[in-house]
Amino acid sequence: FSDGVYALDSDDGTINWHISQKSVTSLAHSADKLYLAISDGVIKGVDISTGIVKFSTELSSSPVSRVIARQGYIVIGAGDAGVILLDHISGKPVTATALDGEILGDISLVDNLLAVMTAKGRLYLFQAGLK
Repeated sequence: FSDGVYALDSDDGTINWHISQKSVTSLAHSADKLYLAISDGVIKGVDISTGIVKFSTELSSSPVSRVIARQGYIVIGAGDAGVILLDHISGKPVTATALDGEILGDISLVDNLLAVMTAKGRLYLFQAGLK
């Protein structure tokens, strides 16, 4: 997404709001927020109805391979930093788990099972204790 993120009206296609942001690498959403991962390791939480940025969290590592919003948390695959869990309201880190090697591709979250593959060929499975 080189020009940013647009929210369009589903009836007539008019632009409701626009965030000018270069290098968005991943998107996720919850009921009321859109989460943007930026190539420099920043995660932004945006109010879906207004386009107002509610938080901006700079991670110590980039790139972010995937962002998943689920059950009050934001799960992030953050390159060589491993897996990071953020609070969905404040964007503050809740926990982080380092992995043996950089994350290869996407992370997967199905029900309460999180799967991550590293560039060293290791598969990590986490039983999520999410609310």
